[in-house]
Amino acid sequence: MEGVITTQSIVDAAYILSRGNVQQPFLQAIETLLRFVNVRPIDAMDIRDALLHPTGDFEDDVQFACAETEGCDLVITSDRKRLNRTKVPGEILYFSPETFVARMAESRLQNNP
Repeated sequence: MEGVITTQSIVDAAYILSRGNVQQPFLQAIETLLRFVNVRPIDAMDIRDALLHPTGDFEDDVQFACAETEGCDLVITSDRKRLNRTKVPGEILYFSPETFVARMAESRLQNNP
């Protein structure tokens, strides 16, 4: 399994968390995360693709376009519209963070009885 995160996701999370008193724990979490995932910048092609397939949330559209470019099989998101979509063969799966963690724990238990 290979994890991918965009630079924009890291910057957005930092901005959101900068309003609280969690900056230091966040920075430590990012340092840990960087050991396990690849960081990919969003480029002009991702933006163009998002413009061609708008859903009404440009920021999410760009993230999902980047995931498609990277060939991701699964996206972890809180976007309710994506989470409630019917799975189409060949399309990216969308899991909430909670579902992803539960599936990973379930898989770990099955592989380590």
